[in-house]
Amino acid sequence: MTLHAMARHAAVHFGSPPQDEVHTWETTPVLFHGFEGIDSTRGSYVRSPEFECLGHRWCLKIYPGGDRETQEGMTSLFLENCSAESIEIESGFSAVDSKGLQVVNNIFVKTQFDPMNSGSVARGVQKFSKRSVIEGALINGSLLIEVRMRRTDPSPVDLPITSEGTFCRTMLKLFGNEESADVAFEVEDAGQEVDNKRKRARTTHTKLHAHRLILKQCAPDLDALCGSADGMVSVPIADVKPDIFRHMLFYVYGGRVTTDDLKLHAKELIEAADKYGVVNLKLEAEAWYVKTTEFTFDNVIELLHYADTKNCALLKEAAMDFMVDNQAEVLQKVQLKDAPEGLLAELFAALARRRADNGDGADLTRMRISDLRKKLLEKGLVVMVQGKR
Repeated sequence: MTLHAMARHAAVHFGSPPQDEVHTWETTPVLFHGFEGIDSTRGSYVRSPEFECLGHRWCLKIYPGGDRETQEGMTSLFLENCSAESIEIESGFSAVDSKGLQVVNNIFVKTQFDPMNSGSVARGVQKFSKRSVIEGALINGSLLIEVRMRRTDPSPVDLPITSEGTFCRTMLKLFGNEESADVAFEVEDAGQEVDNKRKRARTTHTKLHAHRLILKQCAPDLDALCGSADGMVSVPIADVKPDIFRHMLFYVYGGRVTTDDLKLHAKELIEAADKYGVVNLKLEAEAWYVKTTEFTFDNVIELLHYADTKNCALLKEAAMDFMVDNQAEVLQKVQLKDAPEGLLAELFAALARRRADNGDGADLTRMRISDLRKKLLEKGLVVMVQGKR
């Protein structure tokens, strides 16, 4: 068997299908090339590129030497939801050898995957297989994992149009509507103009229209900038780029920032949303910043300071997890004297999380930030936490 693309065909039906929809399994092959060269230190992992299945974005997270809770010689495997919507599915993994045989097979019962920036985004198995078995199944040095999924919840396309969806569409129609707006944000864009002898600064402004009523309800900090004057109000914005401010304002109106923009502008969105109080956007951008940031011995202290300054609890938790995972090397390579105040307490919290049963206990100090945010979201309180534990 070679690593050619696998053909997938539509289902063949005999007889009349039932009236209720039959959710069929969908299979995605995921290849980890050069598997034996991937770091197999326990606790180290790599993520596959994102792929699409069942209308959602996913990635596969593999620990070649097992996560920190497994014994030596095991491989751990987890499926992550990379979409902003939750989904309930059945799923499973298989390691396939050069003959097309499933040398390792795992299927688990239906599971709820939360949106990527809150709650339980990953599900899988800590003891997927012994590493020796995995290595014996490599195809020209590549590990082939087949990921199987099928829906257990009703497909979104079957749901009727709701009044909530109608309201969201109406809100989005108002975005940038100059005729009905009573606020104009003048967003400064400082560039450079070149003449024959020297460079000189050139400042332009982008005008973005908004509505006081919407700002008052959805972004009070932005509304506060508008003062109390009647009629059209002009508000200068000099500390955020126009495209970032546009993303933030679009989000306030119920729009979504695309995954590509969240990846590309995560830090800028965190800073803008933090300054102007658009908390949910800040949490979403923070989740992507954590997901796309490589933690190293050189930058972990800087990231801790940034997390401390911006109240980014998820980022701080990820930095602390990195330090706990690499304790011996951190002591040798990281200047701990430069760390923010409270480092010791955060370290103990990170160690306590490792001993907790999946962070689901009643002790809030040991729960993961994503689980805390999920509970707050369920109670309608997430907008009040400002990114803190």
